[in-house]
Amino acid sequence: MGKHRKTRKFRAERIEKWRNANVIGRNITRLREKNHLTIEDMADETGMCPSLIWYWENGTHVPSTYDTLYLAEYFGVSIEKLLKLKK
Repeated sequence: MGKHRKTRKFRAERIEKWRNANVIGRNITRLREKNHLTIEDMADETGMCPSLIWYWENGTHVPSTYDTLYLAEYFGVSIEKLLKLKK
């Protein structure tokens, strides 16, 4: 595989990761707002850092598997709904 193909594959993987992070983040924001919570309220209730929640919502970071499971339970939704894998 040539150097340019590797670079394109790497870029495609990064774009896909960003899209996934953005979907998860939008869902976290939607669920938080649906429950009339600010980021600070959610941080206080969950014991998470407000900046971490902000990073998730803005697609800068992706929640870990553990955090994804916790968030699904916290919001009372399935993991599939949180990840938007099914409608």
